[in-house]
Amino acid sequence: MTSSHVKSIAIRMGLDEIIENAGGHIVPDTCPDQPCWHFLKGKVGLTESPKCAYYPQRRGINFVIRDLDTCINAAITGEVK
Repeated sequence: MTSSHVKSIAIRMGLDEIIENAGGHIVPDTCPDQPCWHFLKGKVGLTESPKCAYYPQRRGINFVIRDLDTCINAAITGEVK
């Protein structure tokens, strides 16, 4: 989740396509505290953002907070070390 500005830069740099091809998505202009994320209930995510970890808890979505490098490595490898 990021701003539409960051998403547009990712598209221009070709990063959006790389991320999509790897199974990821850049979701612009949204917040983790929205009911649209209900399908993630009971799952655990990974973030470097305490805000992202805090607000979804009331919807049953939990996040582990790690530094950005750990989050990137987890996204690449599929596991948190």
